Amino acid sequence: MNNGSTSMGGDAFTSFWGDLMGQMATVGFTPPAMNPDMSNHMRKAFFSVLSNHAEEFMRSEQFLSAMKQSMDNALAMKQQMNQFFQQNLRAFNMPTSSDTEHVARLVRGMEERMMERLDDLDIRLGQLESPGKDSNKTAGDKTSAESRSGKGRR
Repeated sequence: MNNGSTSMGGDAFTSFWGDLMGQMATVGFTPPAMNPDMSNHMRKAFFSVLSNHAEEFMRSEQFLSAMKQSMDNALAMKQQMNQFFQQNLRAFNMPTSSDTEHVARLVRGMEERMMERLDDLDIRLGQLESPGKDSNKTAGDKTSAESRSGKGRR
């Protein structure tokens, strides 16, 4: 059972033209055969007119305002869905995406501070080691450095 208005409208349209052609055939009228050049010309003209009207319609103020309203409604719906999901996650004591982003920012900040401190320590260590790196090192300095690093023990 097909009760859709679109299909009924389509059936009425095709039945009208089918009946018209049938009646014309009984009278003896047959449409003239078209050569390929004429059908190509008609097709090009039809598509040209159709594309011009479609472009005019899509550039019209009514269409553009309808598209803007549709996009605004979609954005509002997305925001409502995000709020709904965040409320449900908080109700179940689960982290939301904003919570995980906050934790990630905190970890990145700690990492940056640690790297800055390590760089500072590296510079300070380099400054402490630079006076002891002369070419006239004594054997005693070498053995004391080995004993501090654990290489002197067996």
